[in-house]
Amino acid sequence: MRNTATKLWRVWQDLLFFARRRQLFSPETWQLIPVSRLLYHKIEYTIFAYPLAAPLPSYTPRLPIVYRAATPADAACFRQIQSPSQVAYTLQRLNHGRNCFMALHEDKLIAFAWATDEISFNLDNLEMRLSPGDVYIDDVYTAPDYRRLGIQYPMHIEQLRYLQNHKSGKFKRAIVIADVNNAPSQKMIRKFGYQEIDRLVFKRVFLKRTFRYQNGLF
Repeated sequence: MRNTATKLWRVWQDLLFFARRRQLFSPETWQLIPVSRLLYHKIEYTIFAYPLAAPLPSYTPRLPIVYRAATPADAACFRQIQSPSQVAYTLQRLNHGRNCFMALHEDKLIAFAWATDEISFNLDNLEMRLSPGDVYIDDVYTAPDYRRLGIQYPMHIEQLRYLQNHKSGKFKRAIVIADVNNAPSQKMIRKFGYQEIDRLVFKRVFLKRTFRYQNGLF
């Protein structure tokens, strides 16, 4: 009962958050209550890999941006662009040891992406095998006002550079996934130099979830 009350309270806080920003009917808001996907949901992902030993592309920044890893002390930055429940989830992941790489413009958080070498269904809502040396990059986000400005490409380069040097070269291969129907993401990932290594099909029928690799190459 307590967990239900907590979830309802977070939904209410999120609705107030979007209402204050006049985004009550935005896609982000409706993701809070995915009514159309309660009974059945299926999505197919392409799994890509990139060797961290490979040279990274160069880039010319359009904006003066500071790139760095996030810490729990950055909660105020995330509150600028995330709803209360999203901020709570962000802090949960940071406190659990997940790596979050941020892009800041004029001290304002404008984009971020997560990375981990340990996927937990309870924390990541995903089942996927990782080999030793793999680091999985996910939940890439850009603030609406900074989209279509070429923010993600240089941020990804700097995130990979950070991962190359993190923990004395522990990470050897970056893994990303993209919805097969998300043409912009597919195009950017392939342009960067990632190679497709497998497909992952996620299916949920009511409360039962299944994850299936399509060709077993991963």
